Amino acid sequence: MPSASPRDIWETALGVLQVQVSPTAYETWLSDTQGLAFDGTEFVIGVSNSFVGEWLQRRMRSLLERTLADLLKQPVTVSIQDTPPTPSGEPLETVSTGVRTAAAAPPAPHGYMPRLSLGQRPDPRLTFDSFVVGASSKLAYAAAHAVAESPGQAYNPLLLYGPPGLGKTHLLHAVAHEAQARQKTTLLATAEDFVNDFIGAVRERSMEEFRTRYRSPEILILDDVQFICGKDKSEESLFHTCNALLRAGKQLVLASDCPPDDLPFIHRRLVSRLQAGLMVDLRSPDYSARLAILGFKATRAPVEIPEEVLHYLAARPTPNVRQLEGDLTKVVALSTLLAQPLTLDLAISALAPSTSTLPRRALSPTVLLRATAAYFHIPPDTLAGKSRVRTITHARQIAMHLIRMHTPTSLEQIGRLIGHRDHTTVLHGVQRISALLSTDPSIAEEEATILTIASSPLHSD
Repeated sequence: MPSASPRDIWETALGVLQVQVSPTAYETWLSDTQGLAFDGTEFVIGVSNSFVGEWLQRRMRSLLERTLADLLKQPVTVSIQDTPPTPSGEPLETVSTGVRTAAAAPPAPHGYMPRLSLGQRPDPRLTFDSFVVGASSKLAYAAAHAVAESPGQAYNPLLLYGPPGLGKTHLLHAVAHEAQARQKTTLLATAEDFVNDFIGAVRERSMEEFRTRYRSPEILILDDVQFICGKDKSEESLFHTCNALLRAGKQLVLASDCPPDDLPFIHRRLVSRLQAGLMVDLRSPDYSARLAILGFKATRAPVEIPEEVLHYLAARPTPNVRQLEGDLTKVVALSTLLAQPLTLDLAISALAPSTSTLPRRALSPTVLLRATAAYFHIPPDTLAGKSRVRTITHARQIAMHLIRMHTPTSLEQIGRLIGHRDHTTVLHGVQRISALLSTDPSIAEEEATILTIASSPLHSD
């Protein structure tokens, strides 16, 4: 490892760190970092802006040094350096052995104010263009679009509420995309992020940093507000944060699983604050909306989907959009796995109850690998390849976890099956998915669907 380049060393360290910190912390603070230089004792980590650098220096430096020391089998000190990207996407800094020199940044256009995108990065799939508007979501879509275009002007705060799987998170991410495209500083976070940051700030006596983080953006977007309920000091902090933002003419966009009146806040004045703006509920889509959503998704599917299949799926009793999309994914994945046209009979068989009298297939590593590839619309060879694209890496780790959990295959054997990878890489992947399962319900849904596809009696190895 010591003979490897700083970039490669840091890539390995990131793999270790992924299973040691929460997914939110990794995406927010570590995912865009890079290894710049290592002179034998000091390791230089590049970050995209000083805000991230200061946070890592204050909150994670000891963890970074310990992780690198374990990898390199020697003591290591960490230094953190800003490396804003050039227009070509390459870091400004050039590195020679043991010497760091920084190239000058290109001059900024006159009057240009650099903007930071803080917190979570919005999911590239969740945009206004990919949101299918129905009768039950028309008002929510229009309000979200309005605040993204003119933050702080109307509907402030904007609160979207309703059961899971109806599009609240989709609209929050769409607002973040649109706002950032308009050069607005945006903080996209969950209520859990807010609580964790507040607790950390209290513990480390860095409340000023916390206030700056949550009160400086022009738009604060906060998901799953119900998570804060019952946490006395966090509720009080959120109330003061909302007041500060609204007084400054900044925009608040929030989502919860029920209206403010039904949220069990300790501080009822927080309810009044949330009710002062526009509250919009999202309801389960009706048949026509379900059909429109399926039609839109069908245009992006890797196989042709007949109209009769779309009508069959739309007619099924599904409580939310997430389950509707899951049903479509299941039938498309099975069609891909079988290399057969997607017919109505195949769709009915794919969604048949698990109590079917047809025998379920025994699982094998090969079947699980193929089912995972079919679910994510990825060629099996790509899973075994070297691509580090996020979606492919995620699919690869899901496959590792499923094979490890549902077959007696060893880590070494899984590594050989998936691109001759080292057993430690497989272990990191398995541990990462295990950690995500405890915090992200969508991971369990993905794995359940893949297991259903893999155990289907409709195909053979």
